[in-house]
Amino acid sequence: MEKKDNKTLGKKVLIIAATIVLIIICTQIPYDSIRQTVQDAGEWGPLIYILMFALLPIGFFPVPVLALAAGVSFGVFWGVVYTIIGSLINCSIMFFMSRYLARDALTEYANKNLSNKWKEKIFNAKRSSLNKILLICRLTPLIPYNLENYAFGLTSIPFKDYFITTFFGIIPATVIYINMGDKTLEVGSRDFWIAVIMVVALVVGSLILAKFIDKAEAKKKAKNFNKNVDDENLEVDIRPDGSLEEKEKEE
Repeated sequence: MEKKDNKTLGKKVLIIAATIVLIIICTQIPYDSIRQTVQDAGEWGPLIYILMFALLPIGFFPVPVLALAAGVSFGVFWGVVYTIIGSLINCSIMFFMSRYLARDALTEYANKNLSNKWKEKIFNAKRSSLNKILLICRLTPLIPYNLENYAFGLTSIPFKDYFITTFFGIIPATVIYINMGDKTLEVGSRDFWIAVIMVVALVVGSLILAKFIDKAEAKKKAKNFNKNVDDENLEVDIRPDGSLEEKEKEE
């Protein structure tokens, strides 16, 4: 039993170490080189791009940069296809990392980077509500893509539900960002400004939807936990089992 535990611990340490190396590599990649690398790869370009999208976000590489590069390199249709494929592979990897391989480390990461409001929405939700919350998160780019993937791996949502909801949820933003990338070759044109307006509409629409959801949820606040979650003196922490606990903020 002890040998098995040591072996499991060794695997987790190796995965965490590899992730740290990937993060360091990502911080050193010039953003302009993504597009150049894909285009220079010729017929291997789509595969190279899919692999980049599958792996680089694990190291917190900005997803919009990848999407814009796809729009420039492949056009709207194929850019969307390749991006969705890469994104679904990446979402799956990050989900399983947080659920099974590096749960403690990613719980700590989520605690540091999620606000009390989002911790309460995600981790205090009923199982039946997690699909809806995930869909809202995918449609409203108010939580970083990487953080969403890791956070939902810590919940009780089944992988099948996570995968299907993610597929439908990422389509609108993917189309908009890929279209923006495609139109960067036509700066100043009518189509370019339409693409800009679509990006602005996505952000503004997300903010409006988030406020609408907040108001709806405010009317349903429970008597205990939800009343206290906005207390300035309280901090909300995610436990490794995906539950929440309240504690006084440290001075």
